[in-house]
Amino acid sequence: MSITSVICPADCNGHGTCVNGLCECAPGYGSTDCSVDLAEAPEVFIAHNGGLCDVSEEPCLVINIQGSNFVESDDLTCHINTITIRTDGFDVSEDVYTVPATFLSYEVVQCPTDVTSSRRRRRDAEEVANQKQGSLVSISNDGTLTSYELIVIVYNSRCDVCNGTDGYCVQRDDICIVDGECYELSDPKCKDNTYIIVGAVVGSTLFVLILIIIIISVICIKKKKKTKIGDYDRD
Repeated sequence: MSITSVICPADCNGHGTCVNGLCECAPGYGSTDCSVDLAEAPEVFIAHNGGLCDVSEEPCLVINIQGSNFVESDDLTCHINTITIRTDGFDVSEDVYTVPATFLSYEVVQCPTDVTSSRRRRRDAEEVANQKQGSLVSISNDGTLTSYELIVIVYNSRCDVCNGTDGYCVQRDDICIVDGECYELSDPKCKDNTYIIVGAVVGSTLFVLILIIIIISVICIKKKKKTKIGDYDRD
């Protein structure tokens, strides 16, 4: 046995050739010691922080997937299936993306999140605040054979309470939404918003009352005119 063979990790596990201390794996095997059978999918254990990424605490541009037997190669990929988050579960869509994964170690890879939904558009304030990105993520070493799927939810804890295990989110009942942003009820913006809402309701009510009064007045005037015409006819 040559010296170079001795210094290779696990002597390449019999699935490769040791060259200058590095294993050159035989087709179908990967990892630094050629111990990973590429005919088997990698294992995944957990996605990010229990399947949740909170945009109020971190950018959430990428999410970490923890597992084992990840192989650093051009074929290491994330397979992302978008889901629609509800208050009692989720619906799986037909939108599936395959994108390159970032190899961090044999136990951790990263997947991007910006492919899981279209970019945010400024719409109704409450709709903007309630936007959540949900996906089922699996990992492949060869670009085809994928691991078990893990739920990933990118959300804002200032607006929602989410469960990354079962895949659902519920809007918090102790907040108000102003211009697409969520605030605690104790925040001055919530009080200002309340005044605006109350003012709008009062204004609308007054408008309706004035409109009713005008309609009643017009009806009364028409009745008086008809009465006078009837009197003239009798004369």
